[in-house]
Amino acid sequence: MATRFYFHAANSAISGTLPTTEQSTLTAAANGDAQSVNRSMNTTIGTAVANIGITATSSTRDLYFTKFVSPLLYQTTIAANTWVYGFNASEPNNLAINFPVSGSNQPVYVNIYVWRPSTGTKVGTILDGNTASTVDEPASAITKTDHIVNCTGASVSGLTSGDAVIIIEIWFRTTSTAAGTNNIYFDGTTALVENATNSDAASYLETPENLVLSVAIPQTVLIEWEES
Repeated sequence: MATRFYFHAANSAISGTLPTTEQSTLTAAANGDAQSVNRSMNTTIGTAVANIGITATSSTRDLYFTKFVSPLLYQTTIAANTWVYGFNASEPNNLAINFPVSGSNQPVYVNIYVWRPSTGTKVGTILDGNTASTVDEPASAITKTDHIVNCTGASVSGLTSGDAVIIIEIWFRTTSTAAGTNNIYFDGTTALVENATNSDAASYLETPENLVLSVAIPQTVLIEWEES
């Protein structure tokens, strides 16, 4: 059974040390959230759509929007898989801003990794790079459009059960020729449909693996003795 993590506006409640800076090989030319912000993601769909915006300029730039942190994982390995990244975005001028991509059948950039909160260290990287080349620029400006794209994730071993989380950083590489605010949307109640308009988007990260998100509690068995 697949595990889908919906993105939420609320900050992560995970104890320990979470990242205070982005962990990508990219260098952010602009930030949506401060890089110290760690928002939450879990298997419960959202209740009210939220957004983060970054003002584009007339140049090519790497934009860091935010990151989302999963619940604790109770397993020691993450399997190699094809992950699914579902997001919703809008641009102010589709002819000049080129967001989330320029043209059709393009990749977007993501950074997905496993983090150990007790020590504040990265365990391993699932993907720091491009998704599949299937994302299209919206047909019209200021349209909140759903995008669902696959990405190839590597296996990560060496997790400590109960002391590991998955984190996804939201990045976009833009080639703008005009100024305007690019937005991403999440924490909504409406499921995503590829290239559909959606004003209440429930953006997410999904793996086909059935991740273990809670520790098993031993059952107590009661035995009744019958005296002869």
